[in-house]
Amino acid sequence: MKVLILAHCGDETAIRVYLKIKSEYGDEEVKLVSSEELVFAQHWSHRIESGEISTDIQLADNTILKSDSIGVIFNRLTFPTMHHFNWSSERTRNYANMEMYALWMSWLKSLSCPVVNKSSIFGIGIQRRSMAEWLFLSGKAGLPTDEFFFTSSSRYFQKNGSIPHVCLLPHNIENRQDIKKNEPPALGIQPLVYLNTTEGIIQTALIVGEVVINPFNGRFQEEFQQLRSLIGCDLFQVFFSMKKNDPEKCGKSTQNWYVSGISTFPNCSDTKSISLIANHLVQKSRGYP
Repeated sequence: MKVLILAHCGDETAIRVYLKIKSEYGDEEVKLVSSEELVFAQHWSHRIESGEISTDIQLADNTILKSDSIGVIFNRLTFPTMHHFNWSSERTRNYANMEMYALWMSWLKSLSCPVVNKSSIFGIGIQRRSMAEWLFLSGKAGLPTDEFFFTSSSRYFQKNGSIPHVCLLPHNIENRQDIKKNEPPALGIQPLVYLNTTEGIIQTALIVGEVVINPFNGRFQEEFQQLRSLIGCDLFQVFFSMKKNDPEKCGKSTQNWYVSGISTFPNCSDTKSISLIANHLVQKSRGYP
């Protein structure tokens, strides 16, 4: 087995990539394993001996995953759910989930083969960074970015045309989808996020290694590669928005387009994107094990 795809049930991107590789290279070259299959595996053996780490996992279908027999891993995992403990106390469930999370993290970090979406301090696979950090890194890479203000001083930003928003998921603002419009408090003492008025996310770039599906006719190629280096990820999407009323002026021009979000777990369904991801995985698997 050259390509191992780890994903949660219902992950259509993972399924499409699996089917693409399977259709071109056969069953022996690719394996799709769900998070539930890992959780309910018959056996885990994670050994550290003389500074060497080896892992064997026996799944319910008797497939054995050996750490030294994998060419590349396409990691789409976010968090384990230990269904064995559904009827236990919340404290016990959380403990079990975190223990499995630690095991997954140690396994993925110990592998010598390439891992697309590496485990890191930002998550077991997906990089969970705040929207402010994504915009900072985008700006550092040279990309134009959305304006982002987090403040309790609302008067200036209201006059400036920025719209107040409130987080849907506290401390986890990654994209505009994580926030909603909100009326500012009368006294202006509650901290709120202030963003531009936009037409919504209307252009998306997909970065797969050195190849980019670019809606801007080749613009930002160097900036995308610089961002790839900064975040340490080979596969991600960059979302671009435009200020309200600007689309009529700009058309396909890059003027007034700016980054409004990033995802390291792209959701793709078109043939071109799926083929690009599949080919990237097969290329990275060569030479391993």
